[in-house]
Amino acid sequence: MRNQPPAPADTIELLLSEIAARLRRRASKKAAAVVLAAVLSACGSTVPVEPSRPTTVASAPNERTAAHRSPLDAPCTGDAGVGTPHDCPAAMPACTADGTCAACRTPSHCAVAALACHDGSCGACSNDDECASGRCLVDGTCLALAAVAYVDHGHSCRNEQHDSSPADPYCEIAPALPQGGIAVLRVAPSLVPYEPFTVDETAAIDVTVLGPGPLNARIEAAQGDAVRFAGTHGASARLRVRGFTLVGATGAVSGSAVSCTGKSDHADLHLADVVLSSSGSRGLFGFGCRVELIRSVVRDNGGRGVELWGSTYVLDADFVFDNGGAGVSVSDSTGVLSHLSVVGNHSTHDAGGVVCDGAGELTDSIVVDNTSPTRTGDEAQVDPRCVVTRTSLGTGSLRGLACTPRFVATDDLHLDRSSVEVEALNRACVIDVGLPTLPLFDIDAQPVHGLASDLGADEST
Repeated sequence: MRNQPPAPADTIELLLSEIAARLRRRASKKAAAVVLAAVLSACGSTVPVEPSRPTTVASAPNERTAAHRSPLDAPCTGDAGVGTPHDCPAAMPACTADGTCAACRTPSHCAVAALACHDGSCGACSNDDECASGRCLVDGTCLALAAVAYVDHGHSCRNEQHDSSPADPYCEIAPALPQGGIAVLRVAPSLVPYEPFTVDETAAIDVTVLGPGPLNARIEAAQGDAVRFAGTHGASARLRVRGFTLVGATGAVSGSAVSCTGKSDHADLHLADVVLSSSGSRGLFGFGCRVELIRSVVRDNGGRGVELWGSTYVLDADFVFDNGGAGVSVSDSTGVLSHLSVVGNHSTHDAGGVVCDGAGELTDSIVVDNTSPTRTGDEAQVDPRCVVTRTSLGTGSLRGLACTPRFVATDDLHLDRSSVEVEALNRACVIDVGLPTLPLFDIDAQPVHGLASDLGADEST
């Protein structure tokens, strides 16, 4: 073996660069080995070079195949829809730290493309939860993140009009509301209640106010209503509120947790995952509105829990208890009351549980232990004008299921399963007696029990 002096550093650097270039061009192993041998030889060593022979080089498996690479095999520079020369395709929309495109895992990976994440790729949305912005539009696209405003009065904040961000939010909800169009407000957790707000539309408006959950944010009024929605000017208006505890005022100027007054059904109110509690008046009041109340709690209000006049409604998977009037009252209104747990409400003159002054259908619910000074038996629980299907009305009922289920506590209306005996009593009364088509998870996102849905709000989505 001949000894050679070490090669200059610049020569080695050039040879290494040539190796890298050939490997990027997917050169054969032999070609790369030839250059490597030259480097070693320059450094005073040699390696045997494999004789020339036909070879087939197979591409190594890669999560980002040729169809999922950006042009010229360059590393990706952004998620799907960013608009750079090397952003990822919708089929593999997430640009990872190593520059490869991968399947989406969260809505944020499809946010720039204004789409939802389905089974790893971006596609049309079907509900608000699928969108990073929190709003799915009727055409199946997600509202752009640019239309999202941020509210956080626990942060350095300001209330003058500006393009807000998590780092530069509004202090309160009212200043962040748009004058028209479609918008989403994201509200941060806070130990201090947020101030009440009013949406009084003068133009077509569609606003979604997203909170961090009822335990993490409150909207509380010192006077009047916590949330007031007035759609009385003839334009179509929609308000969605989710993830708050809402408290109307008590005392001389008492209010409701939420009130809605509409005109010819121009006001569309959607409430989900809210707690309407401790208000001096009603939990929810609606007049001439389209109302949805989903997966919510209405409790400890001075008046009726829910009171609707001249409205259309959907109430589903709600706990309504310990209110100072009827739990639910619907007058001159149409809709469906389903999977409700209406317990321990105290009316002053009509049914303590559910009042139907007009067409009203009550199904798959529990309505027990409500009181009225003027009604007894079934009529103390449900107005005779209500159409009742698969509903427990308490022991001795002649209209509904004649049993009274056991709950975890007077202020926790989940069905008690603390012992074999108690669960057997509930099973004979309300467990697995609903429709056989049942959700996978209940109101608390826990797996459901049995082969059919339970009555009431506990095992409902």
